[in-house]
Parts: sequence; C-alpha cells; structure tokens
Amino acid sequence: MKHSDNVACKIAEDMHKLLLSEKYSRKDVFLSSRQAAELYNVSHVTASRALHILSLEGVIKFRHGVAPQIIRRHDRPRIACFMTSDFSHIPPENCSDSPRRFRLLMEGLEKRGADYKLYSFYDLEREHFSERLLRNVDGLLVEAGFSNPHARALAAEFAGPKVWLWSNEPLLENGNQLLPDYLPGLMEIFKKARFYGIKKCVLHYNRSFFGHVMQTAARLSDWRNDEYTLVDHGFPHSQLNAYRYAMNISVLPGELHICEVDLIAFGFYQAFTDRGFQPGDFNITGIGNLEGRGHLPMKEACITTLGNDMEYFINRILDVLFEDIASGIPQSRIERVPSRLIMRKSAFYK
Repeated sequence: MKHSDNVACKIAEDMHKLLLSEKYSRKDVFLSSRQAAELYNVSHVTASRALHILSLEGVIKFRHGVAPQIIRRHDRPRIACFMTSDFSHIPPENCSDSPRRFRLLMEGLEKRGADYKLYSFYDLEREHFSERLLRNVDGLLVEAGFSNPHARALAAEFAGPKVWLWSNEPLLENGNQLLPDYLPGLMEIFKKARFYGIKKCVLHYNRSFFGHVMQTAARLSDWRNDEYTLVDHGFPHSQLNAYRYAMNISVLPGELHICEVDLIAFGFYQAFTDRGFQPGDFNITGIGNLEGRGHLPMKEACITTLGNDMEYFINRILDVLFEDIASGIPQSRIERVPSRLIMRKSAFYK
C-alpha cells in the first residue's frame, strides 16, 4: 500500500469517529475535502481519498465538487454485493440496462428496504481488498465466480450472514449456498423420452460430476445401461466446438442428445439443421434456458431445456440472507432449488 493511501486510511478512521460524535449527530453535511485537508494538514488529494474511503463504507455520499452528505441508516439493513462484472456504474434507476438476474437482485433488495452497494473485482482491487469495505455491513452477497484469492479471502473472512451466488455445485466455503437442482428435471427428460418413443439417449457432458448426475437420473428413471451412452467432451463450453463435433455424428430420430449446457445444444442444433435435418428428425435438450434469458443464436427459442424460475430463485436467495440477518445467527446451509422442463421444438416435437 502506498504511504498516501496509508495516511488516508488513518484519517478516514479518525473521521469515522468524528461522524459518530455528538458534533455531527444532527447534521446532514460532513467536512468538504478542503476542510478535511486543513483539519488534518494534508494535501487535497489525500483528504479526498479519505472521504472516498468513508463513501465506500456507506457512511457518506461523496462526489467531487459537492458537500459530502451524511447517510443515516434508520435501521435499514446494509448489504454489500461482490460481483465479477462491473455494474457499479449503472445507477439504480437504469438497472434495466443490466442482465436480468442482476436487475432482479437489485429490485429485490430495494423492495426489502435495504441499502446496498455493488463492488466489482476492480473496486475491490482498487481498495486493496480492505476489510474496511465490509465495516457496518449486515449481509454479503458474493458471486461464486470470484477466483482471485484476495477477493475470495475477503468474502470468506466476513463473519456475518452471506450467500454465495450462481454456483452449480457445492463450494468449500462458509455461508449459505443456493444451488439449482437438475436431477428432478433430468428425470423428467428421461420420462418424456420414454413416452415419445426414444430408444437411446446420448449424455454429453464436460464436467465429471455432471456426467454422474446425468447417469444417476437415467438409472433412477429405469433406463438400462445399454439404453444410454456417456460422452465426455472435455472441451470448454463452446458452441463452435459442439458444432464441429455434431457435423460428424449420426442423426437418428429415435436418439436423444442430452447436453450439459445450452451452448452445446445450440451447436448440435445448428449442425444438424445445416446438414439438412429438421426438428423431429433429431432430438436435443440442453440445460440453462439461455434462450429464456434473451440469448437467441437461432433468432428464435428452439432448445428444449431445463431452467430455474429466475425471479423465484432470486427471492429465495434474499429470503435466506434476510432471515439470517433477522436472527443474528449466520448459517452455512446448502439449499437446492429444483429446475423445470421447458419444452421447445428441438425435442419431443410433434
């Protein structure tokens, strides 16, 4: 950490105590950067840096050229959100510009009367992953996609209520986890396949644990070992790689290709149609409902898939977080949210 940053942190610490003093108990405006520079005998830049640190803590609203506004909590829960994508520049009134799950998350926090702040990886890095960011925070929402060890450690060391977001498998972390449960949905696919006269299922996967989930669903659905085949692709989730693979495999009407993710299903669908086949000549299912979230590589929703009700999923995440905040006892539980089958013309098409 630079010396100037260290000085700014010490000044911010002292100013935080000043904010809690009787002097500012009834005031709405805090020290300006000029006043802070004079009070602490530091440069205007260092004073502004200290005020910026207080704004990150959520105790003042600070912008250059405007007197800092003191934020009163009024018993509103304060939530920090660690996001791998940088949405911090999007004001709440324009949250429709962000992807749907983030928009629903922000709307849910607002409906629950929470004060919340979004931090991207760059925000955390710029602040040297300081635990100061989580001071006065009642709860934490953190994306499981954070691979940076400093960001991960900052989230893991937060002792209050927290929920890890968007993971498909259990994490070795403290805190709550809500995971999509694809096993019931996969069993529904096998049930439909039997009803529609499918004789053979080909299970395409990239991750070994998901291959095991697929195989478990097949066995629980009374499919014999000779009625399905497991294919470990190994390549990353790529529509282009799936397309190349599907250009060279047999296409049989009595065969169902069950793909671990929609991206693979997209590649298969495109390859089969480019080869002159039509839905009904082939059967494909995916997982993830990317088309339902606005990703339409075929210009229309074609892929039979498994998906979660995103609004229900987000509300359940927030329910779990706010239950822990209300109880004052942070939990570390895993809750599985069942997926549902969404039928489109790539499979079970009549």
